[in-house]
Amino acid sequence: MKTKTFLLLLFLTGIGYGQVNRWSTKTITDGFVIPKVAKSIKIIDLQNLKIIKVGKQTPRLAMEKNLISVTGTVTKHVLEADGDWHTEINDGSTTHSLPCEAVDPNDKIAKTSPYIKDFIAVHEVINSVKVGDKIEITGIEFQDNKHGTVTERIPNFDEIHPITECHKIK
Repeated sequence: MKTKTFLLLLFLTGIGYGQVNRWSTKTITDGFVIPKVAKSIKIIDLQNLKIIKVGKQTPRLAMEKNLISVTGTVTKHVLEADGDWHTEINDGSTTHSLPCEAVDPNDKIAKTSPYIKDFIAVHEVINSVKVGDKIEITGIEFQDNKHGTVTERIPNFDEIHPITECHKIK
């Protein structure tokens, strides 16, 4: 019973979610300035990159200063408990999908980000996305093992977090 109560408490306080897991890096409230030009990439370019061990307070990694853009088909689209949209896309260059996270613009820390207007604009688009839609996503490359390993997902925990721009492709 004590274990269940403890786990419930962790869940309700947000521990285990982005709130304590490098949240200032994920919400760009760490003083980072987004590059002006995104590098267009294929998911296969990311999937063999080395896994870098990070802790909850690890400062922004060099690879997390990359603004990247990927175009692909939505394979998963879930609103997570922390209010972020978790969207996975596949661009056909590999069998793996790339997780992409749209930060909840109502999050109290995200509201302090100099990029809050970008987060709001992203949510206006991402709220209407469905599995099977073709989409272009731009954002900051990030390494996040909180989602664990899933066969379909890129194996080195790379993702886009946060999404800073997205467009549905018709």
